[in-house]
Amino acid sequence: MKKRRLLIALILLAVLGVGLLIYLNTPRIVARNALAGVADDLLDRSELKPLVKMSKKGSLSVSADIDTNAMYPPVNGELYIGEELDLSLDGKLYFGKGTLFLKNACLGLNGFQTEADLYVGKKYAYLDSDLTGGAVGMIKGEMTEALKSSELAREMPVELYRELLPMMKEYDGISEEKKSDSSLLLEYLAELVLCVEKNADYKSETREVLLQGERVKCRVVTATLDADGVRAVLHRLSEMLSDEAFCEVIDQYGSLLNDLLVGLGILSEDTWLKSPSGALRQWLHAETESWESATDATRVVEIVTPRLSSKLLSLRFLDGDNALFSLDFGKEGAKKTDRITVSVGSVSYTYSISHADGIRRASLYRELDRGVYPLFFLSIDEQNDSFCLFWRDGGTERYLMGDWIETKKSTTVIAEKFTDDKGSWIDEGFHIELTFQMKDKMPKPLAKKAVRNLFDLTTDDIWEIITKSRGLWAQLL
Repeated sequence: MKKRRLLIALILLAVLGVGLLIYLNTPRIVARNALAGVADDLLDRSELKPLVKMSKKGSLSVSADIDTNAMYPPVNGELYIGEELDLSLDGKLYFGKGTLFLKNACLGLNGFQTEADLYVGKKYAYLDSDLTGGAVGMIKGEMTEALKSSELAREMPVELYRELLPMMKEYDGISEEKKSDSSLLLEYLAELVLCVEKNADYKSETREVLLQGERVKCRVVTATLDADGVRAVLHRLSEMLSDEAFCEVIDQYGSLLNDLLVGLGILSEDTWLKSPSGALRQWLHAETESWESATDATRVVEIVTPRLSSKLLSLRFLDGDNALFSLDFGKEGAKKTDRITVSVGSVSYTYSISHADGIRRASLYRELDRGVYPLFFLSIDEQNDSFCLFWRDGGTERYLMGDWIETKKSTTVIAEKFTDDKGSWIDEGFHIELTFQMKDKMPKPLAKKAVRNLFDLTTDDIWEIITKSRGLWAQLL
């Protein structure tokens, strides 16, 4: 009887296993898993691992001395990161899951210079320097009432008070459980993917695909949206654009992407978008109009994976036979590939890495009919502990050279030579040193009770700070 029960159990497990395997290999699930895993694969790349580890717990030491007779005096400090932080990309700092500690930051402008410690945590934040006469900052849950009863509120313009009050209410009310911008973006993207899934027809086949110039036999999953399906996705996107939180996330990440592309010379400055969400609305309006009367047109998403896994190898968006967008990781996938190519229409950009003869290289270039147009490259000579960095600043080619020193827990970059606007090498009065330290313990910040609420300052306190910083004040006047 026991043997019979065991045999039945084994048969049931086998049936469940086969059923699960069939389910995981359905085209819809393969496509979903391929798209869901690509971000983690990219962050797990060997060249990004040190930065990813540092962002979870570590420190960044900065020392910069760029011609002490120039406008900016020497700067030095240590940035400590505790736990995993989330940094908003619109100029504000929000640490939903972590803390920031900036130690001994030497700040200055035309004679104004002070040593300062800056701490930003979940419960409070402060600046401690000789200039402020101790730690002054913001304490969660206390800022709204402190502003209402402060002497500063009675002295400040009404317009400024009206701007500050909702900001303090938001700061006091932010929960530790507030979702990060990256989490919100992923949620919105997941909603859009689910809308596509609901309205698309899926199929899967095995065929040869050209990946980074090599023909490879792969599984190809296609999701086809007919005209009604496209209209449903556009309608869902329109609903999402009515959500203020969605627009904020789009503007934050869109602005960052624009700045990056302008900095790399991929876009010109006059194409910079002040409102990415506004540009998305304009695009959506034009697309909605063009699809109003469409009947036979389709949009196709093509997802390429290995035959026996859901690792993303290639992604294409097609309008008929024309590729609107494509992403090619090659047969190794996002985590291990040495070449990534992104194509928008007929324009292609390739990021590549190599490691040979003790030299590591990373480069980004635009592919042209007559060759390649380099946008960025970094070369690290492991034998001589040196590096060379090239990038485009608008129409100007820039170079930076110096030492690159690595250990198991840290990387130190010392830049001592660069090119100016005219292409001339500058190697005097220039020194920048950065040290990325992994698993570096954060110094213990001051206790919350030692922090003076910003709005407890009086007008006399403000004038004392102004007097101490008269060099900066004179410049501002």
